[in-house]
Amino acid sequence: MKAKNPSNEELIESLKLSLLDDEGKIKISELKALQGGNELEIKVLRSFLKTEDFSFYFTTLDEFFAYLFLLLDFLTLQEFYDVLHCFKEKKLKTEIKENLFDIDIETFKSYPSSFDAEEVESTVIDIEWSESGANYTPVAIIEPVLIAGSTV
Repeated sequence: MKAKNPSNEELIESLKLSLLDDEGKIKISELKALQGGNELEIKVLRSFLKTEDFSFYFTTLDEFFAYLFLLLDFLTLQEFYDVLHCFKEKKLKTEIKENLFDIDIETFKSYPSSFDAEEVESTVIDIEWSESGANYTPVAIIEPVLIAGSTV
């Protein structure tokens, strides 16, 4: 006799039950040691997941997508795209410090590593005030200095 195949809902529910912790929350992993991400990436992901009421916690976006691809075995292709679309909408609505903030892993990993940081001292010559509508912004006029062969 052939065994009955469980429905998508039954498979997802059994997967969720196997991932529940003592508090009834679903946690894929704890946000501990940096595990493939830098500190800023971890802080942004933690903040994003808490403010958007997610009950899943991931260390990196790679882990999030790995989990989604695990679910692909249980979801139809349309349900999978719906999950991705929901994540994209929440990601675009995330605001941090009143600025629209897009979580982009490439941004976290892109930094100029071919040049060492160079520090020089300069003297403030004057301070001018820039007016923009009702806002005034101080702009420092500093003595030019030579940094890495360029006058700044």
